Amino acid sequence: MTVFTASMVYVDGSFRPNQYVSVHDGRIGSITETPPGGEGVTDFGDAAVFPGAVNTHTHSHLASLRGSVDQLAFDDWLAAVYRRVPKLDVDDVYASALLTYAEALLSGTTTTADFFYLNGYGNERIESAIRAAVDVGIRLVMGRTFMDADWGGPATQETVDVAVERYRALREAFAGHPRVEICPAPHSPYGASRGLLESAHALAVEYDSRWYMHLAESESAAAGVDGVRALDLLEEWGILTDRLVAVHVVWLSEEELDRLGAVNGLVSYNPASNLFFGERIVDLVGYERRGISVALGTDSSASNNAQNMFADLRLAALCQRLRARDPAVIGVNDMLALATSKGGSVTGLPVGRLAPGHFADFIVVDTTHPSLQPVERLASHLVYSMTPQAIKGVYVGGEQVVWEGHVLKADLTEAVGGIGELSRP
Repeated sequence: MTVFTASMVYVDGSFRPNQYVSVHDGRIGSITETPPGGEGVTDFGDAAVFPGAVNTHTHSHLASLRGSVDQLAFDDWLAAVYRRVPKLDVDDVYASALLTYAEALLSGTTTTADFFYLNGYGNERIESAIRAAVDVGIRLVMGRTFMDADWGGPATQETVDVAVERYRALREAFAGHPRVEICPAPHSPYGASRGLLESAHALAVEYDSRWYMHLAESESAAAGVDGVRALDLLEEWGILTDRLVAVHVVWLSEEELDRLGAVNGLVSYNPASNLFFGERIVDLVGYERRGISVALGTDSSASNNAQNMFADLRLAALCQRLRARDPAVIGVNDMLALATSKGGSVTGLPVGRLAPGHFADFIVVDTTHPSLQPVERLASHLVYSMTPQAIKGVYVGGEQVVWEGHVLKADLTEAVGGIGELSRP
């Protein structure tokens, strides 16, 4: 058992002074006002222990496209991406994923839900991305994408039988891994056929997991296929349930949102990506009022362009103020939950909270940092002003993976050089 303490620890929505967090086998055992007897204690001093952020959506393999597709409309962006990513080999994917995950860790994210397309030629590339996550030390939910749309090209296309067989093999390869969860992730109703969508849902039921899919990220995507609305298709096929993590969900009607709430829908909200494409600002309060659980995601570095969850948290908060024209529309602690405990609810993992039984995934924030002054209003500063330089340390499963601005478990030098080569025309 290991024990951690600091001048402040965030528990159940508030900062408490001088709490002691005990960790056993990667999980929190207790949080107490006095140290457990006979144990050595790591004391972070003038610092706050806060839950690591939970990123509910990204595409790690797109890191090399950052800055090169910034001003394209969605359809043109999609075409550009699918022209370039089939060229990525196993090493390219590893470099992109390693840097994506490292950037996330350095800015305070301890769990990330990835969404990986390039499975048309087998599992080699996705296994390379997973290896990068293991090497750097982040907790990973890997969504294995099912696609068969012509526009995706052979690098992404699979038949139903092949996709299911490869999914089972990937799931088996990482069964029982302490930091890796494998989930089905069909691209979208316009990127995957009914057979693939139904198979993904069935696999989620079989393995008792979530499944992930882009939904209503644009007006055309919400309009569905062959004149049938996307949400209607999912309902008609019996696969709209509380297992589905719907990504984006910015173009559903009020009535469709009511129906999503009726099944206790789960949504990954990606404010920076939505703004990147000039889409809508969603009504977070209205979603939650309907019974829809919403958590935060960054999307990829090709459509954000960063993996900084706390930067996106600030953006999300300001967007809600703008939409409602009300600075009090949503509270600071509700916003903090969007990046932490709500991420646990949406992913279905014991993450995003400092509580007994949860994974010991947390960040150590330097409360003397200029961006966090005056420290008496620390919760507000985490939403609106904290810079990554204020994050002194990052722990995943009780293991130190970042300290004072350095990733400790992986050397990024080769990946930096490799992704530089990829970014050149």
